[in-house]
Amino acid sequence: MFKETDFLSTFRRDPQHLAFWAARYKHVSRLLAGEKRVIEVGCGTGFMGAMVAQTVGLLVQTDINPPKGSAIEQWNPAERPYRKGKFTAAYALDVLEHIAPRDEDEFIENICASLTEHSTLVIGMPSLESQAYARPESREAHVNCKTEGGLRETMQRHFVKVFLFTMADESLGTAFAALAHYRLALCAIPR
Repeated sequence: MFKETDFLSTFRRDPQHLAFWAARYKHVSRLLAGEKRVIEVGCGTGFMGAMVAQTVGLLVQTDINPPKGSAIEQWNPAERPYRKGKFTAAYALDVLEHIAPRDEDEFIENICASLTEHSTLVIGMPSLESQAYARPESREAHVNCKTEGGLRETMQRHFVKVFLFTMADESLGTAFAALAHYRLALCAIPR
């Protein structure tokens, strides 16, 4: 659900952010490589999904407000499961922090209902700790950032296995969680 209109506007505003953004998609492309049917939840313009599309069988991109004339499908997981088939994997980068805490369980449940039995979900979001350094307009839109423990607890309500990673700039790791600007949760086997 990245709000930029295109690659160039991101580059003009903050060229380094573009590298961080691309790194998130690169990591997802590696984590989900070989998956047969993948759905991206909240893809915005869908620009970065091309990296994931190269490594999976089929990528369906969705957003609650897809750009007019695009191939992106309209879907709001806070309201219902996806209705056009099930997926072996899903990912949502920079989406969960925009979902009100009271709506997050239904949001995740509807994604899970759109997945096959032994599937995977990757969730990426800014850390709660990073919000002290975020721009005011970003903090205002981020209504649900989480600590590592908070993200783990949320995802364990919905998945049997949850693996958490930290991101510092473009690097994915398992460093001290409170210092991470961004978190990736790799979740397997919906409950």
